[in-house]
Order: sequence, then structure tokens, then C-alpha cells
Amino acid sequence: MWFTFALLVFSLVWAGGRGLRSGPLASVSAGPPSGWLVLGFALLLGTADFLVRVDWPLGTNWLNMQFCYFSQYVGAFVVGVSVARRRSNVAADGQ
Repeated sequence: MWFTFALLVFSLVWAGGRGLRSGPLASVSAGPPSGWLVLGFALLLGTADFLVRVDWPLGTNWLNMQFCYFSQYVGAFVVGVSVARRRSNVAADGQ
């Protein structure tokens, strides 16, 4: 259940951030991401993994949650939200 709790927290943070913004989200292209975007994401995720694991090395847990993996969970959540937005834009365009 710890992963369900983590997803709930991620969703609440995302919804809270959306609630603070006024106006619609910027449009997202329906095509695949560019190579530079993928490379930038990989570098950002690798850097975040390194920085998180300095304080919480592998095997360190709190309430059965290993924070050393949380940068990857957040990255996967962001990618999932992005894919869902892309799919909804495609469906709205009728493609």
C-alpha cells in the first residue's frame, strides 16, 4: 500500500499545483518527444537519483518506503501525466 500512498501524494501535489495556476495548460504537441527532450530527462533523472541517494542510500527506508527510488517514481508520474495530456489532445483534435 505504500506505493498507492505515494501516488496519492503525487496526485495531490499535482492537483494543488494545477489549482494555483490560472488559465488552461499550454498545448502539447501530439508527436513523439524530441531526442533532446529525452536526453534532458535522462540527465535530470540521473542527477536527481545521485542527489537523493547521497542522503538516502539503497536499503534506507521509512514506513517501508525507500526514498532512493522516489526520483524515478516522480519521473514516471510526470511522464504518465504528459502522455495522458498528449492522448487527450489527440482525441480532442479527432485524430
